[in-house]
Amino acid sequence: MEHSAFNLDTIKEKLNSWFSQAVGGGSLEGKFKIISLGIKRDSYIKALLSLGAVAVVALGLIGFAFYQNVSLNSRLSDLNNTENYNLQSFKSDSLVASDAPELRTLDQMVDYYDSSLGIKNKVKAELDFKRSVYSDFLRNLLLPSLNIWKNPYTEQVDLSLLGKKYLDNNPYQDVTLLQQWGGIIRDSGQNIGVNEVVNMQIGEIVEEKETGFFHIPISIDFKSDSKRAFLLLVDKLSQTSNVNNIGLFNDFTFHLFEVIRDKKPTELTTLAQQYKISQISGDDQRIFNNKVISQHLYEFIKDKDQTSSPLLDAQVIDQVIRHSASCSSNESQESCYFRFRDKYRSLPSLAYTIGQRNGTNKVLLLKDFYKNIPPLIAIESFVFDKAEDTGMTLAEQGAYAGRVSFKIYGRGISDSDAEQLGQLLTTQCYGSGTKAELTLESALQKVNDQLSRLSTTENSSEGKVSRIANLIELKEDFEEDIKEYPNLSPYAQIIKKFEVLRSLKNLSLCQQ
Repeated sequence: MEHSAFNLDTIKEKLNSWFSQAVGGGSLEGKFKIISLGIKRDSYIKALLSLGAVAVVALGLIGFAFYQNVSLNSRLSDLNNTENYNLQSFKSDSLVASDAPELRTLDQMVDYYDSSLGIKNKVKAELDFKRSVYSDFLRNLLLPSLNIWKNPYTEQVDLSLLGKKYLDNNPYQDVTLLQQWGGIIRDSGQNIGVNEVVNMQIGEIVEEKETGFFHIPISIDFKSDSKRAFLLLVDKLSQTSNVNNIGLFNDFTFHLFEVIRDKKPTELTTLAQQYKISQISGDDQRIFNNKVISQHLYEFIKDKDQTSSPLLDAQVIDQVIRHSASCSSNESQESCYFRFRDKYRSLPSLAYTIGQRNGTNKVLLLKDFYKNIPPLIAIESFVFDKAEDTGMTLAEQGAYAGRVSFKIYGRGISDSDAEQLGQLLTTQCYGSGTKAELTLESALQKVNDQLSRLSTTENSSEGKVSRIANLIELKEDFEEDIKEYPNLSPYAQIIKKFEVLRSLKNLSLCQQ
């Protein structure tokens, strides 16, 4: 039986009474309408339920995140232990030494890596500095470039090296090589004896595309009038073929740059302004100074008429000798110079020139040393015997005769050099801004166009006939060159383009 106190009407009445007192009178339904702002009751309840559900979910997520954070913090020490990770990629990194200490935590890993990176950067900076003496100076002496048109420092290109001027300035022409190596052989016995070139054979330039270098094979038959002269010849040939001598050469040059940087800061600043060399922010000051020293010494050595240098004097050279021989500050000059000569005795043109204490012009002696250093060579064979045993007629007593075969090395024409020279040669003939390219095919087309124009004119003068003959001859040359061009080396291709430009200019076919 239903109790009257708990039927629906009773409950509704009680709620209306309570709500009326709470909000100042009125029924529950009326007040509900006011709170719901006119929204239907069912919709309003659904909205409240949805909002409540969202609130519950949000509280749940917040609680879960809080729990995860507390859990993570409780396991922080475990997360920092390296034993819980696979560190194979870290251990194989180039900065991680094979004998690295045991790293138990991530903090230790980070500290070790940062320390190793700092050491690597310091070593690299020092290596770049020491390498700059070679890359900015020695390389241009020991491994000269086939690109004789481009100044290695200013990077300016001289396209006027054509014809006789090209022959006079090209160190790789047969005549130049004959003179150079004939002089090297003869001068090696200077003031001691006579070394004579009996015969010399010079091969073709061989460019090694894969390495970027080139070599020229040379064979020399020689005769020395004494054992001493012969030994001096051996010393001369070993200057740039013996790795120990190359090391001594590099060592002396390093000390030379070091003393100049220390003793000539004002002169270096002046030369940097003169050469318009700007220091980039963050650059090592020593590397910047090496660039200035390199350009100046290179130009000083190459200039036959220059007899003095603002960076070189007797005091500088004396200091270089002391540095390179590791002399103490209170060591006598006699003792120090003796040790210098002993250290560099396998480079006699250095040890027994500036290494003497007398008052000779050491600046010019040092210039001659660098000027006469041959490029890097690789001796392939060296045979010799007493001249009389070889059957050589009129051989002096104690004379030696022999044959040495070697390759001289240098830097080949790079792709960028070839492209730059090609563009400049095109501009020389077609003018700036042209989209055309100076090639054998385009040159042949110019010749054919000119022949076509001449064939349509009625003029039959002697000048026209002569010009047609010259054009036909050039046409035949170009047609033959087109067949051979793909087989030429990069250097030979550049030479061919210079010849094409000269031929077109001679017949006034450029700028047309």
